[in-house]
Amino acid sequence: MLPSEYIQKGWCKGEVARDEDGGRSDYADIDAVSWCCIGALLAAADEGAITNRQSDTMERYIENQLIEGIADWNDAQESAEPIIAMLQEAEKSIGLNP
Repeated sequence: MLPSEYIQKGWCKGEVARDEDGGRSDYADIDAVSWCCIGALLAAADEGAITNRQSDTMERYIENQLIEGIADWNDAQESAEPIIAMLQEAEKSIGLNP
């Protein structure tokens, strides 16, 4: 899955990923059901949907669009839509998600 698809599946705040009970989870854990923006980038790279270099490039792209850090921006959102939109923009910037 691409990073934006992870967020479409489930989005969280305050942790890189969460399980179905809302508890802390590792982004690559089989029990993870929601991810933050950074967690989605890490999970997509971990599964091989994108390379680590693409993940780093996307992270830099997102950081350049924001005033605050990615984690703070993610946690300040009220819904997943801005996260999905930003990740889709970042995916397009590296030739994914046309």
